[in-house]
Amino acid sequence: MRTAEEIYQKSLAILGEEDGEETAHFRRRAVGLINLVLSQCYETDLALRGESVPAVQELCQIDTLDQLVDACDPVLLSPLPLGLAGYLILEEEPARAAALLERYERERELMRLRSRRGRRHKIRREY
Repeated sequence: MRTAEEIYQKSLAILGEEDGEETAHFRRRAVGLINLVLSQCYETDLALRGESVPAVQELCQIDTLDQLVDACDPVLLSPLPLGLAGYLILEEEPARAAALLERYERERELMRLRSRRGRRHKIRREY
């Protein structure tokens, strides 16, 4: 697990920005956007953990950047910062945001596919 602050800082690094007065507007929106991206990554996270999607979904949500984010490391290190970075600049730089969000979607899909690889299902023979 990592803190939301670590994810935010990684997103800033992806954008080539440093935390400061110029990025204060990013910080104000970060918690809500992290929650948005976490909800989008929920099924991918469960798949990587080898769990099935429950009937009642309990999504991980944060209230501050100091909180730990309950998701597996592959999700926290790749798609989550990419998605956050894309959403942070969506209004300011739509073309760059679209490229980041496309990478984010591709990473999520690759992780979902990798989580299925290697699982063997028993073949039932019915006569």
